[in-house]
Amino acid sequence: MILDQIGNLSHYYSMHPFLKTVEAFLKTKDWQKATAGKYEIPGTDAWVSLQDVEAHPKKNATAEFHKKYIDLQYVLSGDEWMGWSARNSLPNAIPFDSDNDCGLIPNAPIDSWIQVKPGFFAIFYPCDVHAPCCGNGKIRKIVVKIPA
Repeated sequence: MILDQIGNLSHYYSMHPFLKTVEAFLKTKDWQKATAGKYEIPGTDAWVSLQDVEAHPKKNATAEFHKKYIDLQYVLSGDEWMGWSARNSLPNAIPFDSDNDCGLIPNAPIDSWIQVKPGFFAIFYPCDVHAPCCGNGKIRKIVVKIPA
């Protein structure tokens, strides 16, 4: 898991070949004014999901994990808390939806909580379980799905 300011994304280019393309694509729109939805990143198997969500309390968190995709979650507005746990610390018998590349874990034990403020991003790898969208109020965020 990585947490940093979006202006520092270039420091991570060597970690994945698509990060430079992702950063260039994020600069093509005014995401505060864009319509929520899915945006394909041309020439890649990556895409952006622009989301407007109502945050929920940490106690109501459902954690998730992915096998085929890395999540880059970039907060545009609102303060979001995201939970993190190592995937290998959780039970193996968690149902996994292969079509949507998502395993959901209600009431998962969360090892750490991080506050992700506007202008910051978090990257979650397939070895990371994450519990997004916690906090109070409305959150506008971008979730970039990057092939692992």
